[in-house]
Amino acid sequence: MWSIIKVDRKKLSFFKGELKKKLGQDCEFYIPKLHIEGTKKNKKDSKQIFLLGDYVFCFHQTFQNKKILLHLKNTKGLKYFLEGFCSAQEEILHFIEKCKSLENKEGLIKQNIFSVCENKNYKFLSGPLAGALLKVLEINKNKLSILVGNVKAQINKKDYLIEPV
Repeated sequence: MWSIIKVDRKKLSFFKGELKKKLGQDCEFYIPKLHIEGTKKNKKDSKQIFLLGDYVFCFHQTFQNKKILLHLKNTKGLKYFLEGFCSAQEEILHFIEKCKSLENKEGLIKQNIFSVCENKNYKFLSGPLAGALLKVLEINKNKLSILVGNVKAQINKKDYLIEPV
């Protein structure tokens, strides 16, 4: 069972070691990282950041047992287990598979997954049109001109999640 854990990033490696001591070596971690490239003071700069901030995924069969979670509660580096992970296993697995499919050979997700291109087809992931297909006609600073079916509309970039089809 996958759990979502908020950790102290400064103590991440220590936390992983402690969890493996308490649960055994069959404890698996997944921490999606984003590779960002840019320029800083006229020099190329690249860095890796945690895609989910302080949250990590951890897999172990015993996470469905509440007594085990109480036993792990005081592990150094652990802030808390995110509530509701037991009922969200399908969504967690889907998210992890999606992230892994976007990784390069080094296990890093490229920054271009967040870019939207004109004349490409996408699917709404959130909002009242979740699941509906759209075509991006024009990209402005904060807005997208889109075509949903035969209807032209303009949406705010930050208000909706979309993914390429």
